[in-house]
Amino acid sequence: MISGGFFNDKFGPKAVIFTGGLMFGLGLIASGFVHSVGMLILTYGIMSGLGLGMAYGSTISTAVKFFQDKRGLIGGITTGIYGLSSVILPPVITAIVAATDVTMAFKIIGALFYLGIAVVGICFGSFMGVFPGFTVDRFGAKNNSVNYGIMFIGFALAGYFGPSVMRSIFAADGAYQRAFLIALVFDIAGIILTFIYRLVLNKTEGGNH
Repeated sequence: MISGGFFNDKFGPKAVIFTGGLMFGLGLIASGFVHSVGMLILTYGIMSGLGLGMAYGSTISTAVKFFQDKRGLIGGITTGIYGLSSVILPPVITAIVAATDVTMAFKIIGALFYLGIAVVGICFGSFMGVFPGFTVDRFGAKNNSVNYGIMFIGFALAGYFGPSVMRSIFAADGAYQRAFLIALVFDIAGIILTFIYRLVLNKTEGGNH
């Protein structure tokens, strides 16, 4: 925890959380291959322990900085989610140990940890794969390169204006709370527009038939 806080202030949360997660997962997997208590202390106690402390400490401090006027609430929510893993994981680990052994449980939990990270990454980036097919489906394949470039302008503009708005809000308020609320409004508007588009499309295609 102390090392996590120090490195978070020095290198920023992105690098610390990435490094901590990498150390935690690798430490778990490596613990499945050890054959002595000394090596288990090194892989699980030190490597995974330091990794967990770095990621957890950095996550808490960063979340609290985002909501400076609700530090207690955000700290409680973040800590509560962290504590929830202590309720979910023990039965899973017990079942794995009962079916295999302790060393295999280390390997499986470490692999599942990385799999969970991969799923989050895929879910975050998968929507980008929708646009090429959607563009072809709506406007045809003839000028798809140009049409997709036009579609992508919206994503590029968001990449510029989003951070700019966040910076301005933080400069004015000293916190990111209003920025998150604005982003939430845009998310809701996007979902509503998606349903409106589907209704109009179904109505148009139904009329053509």
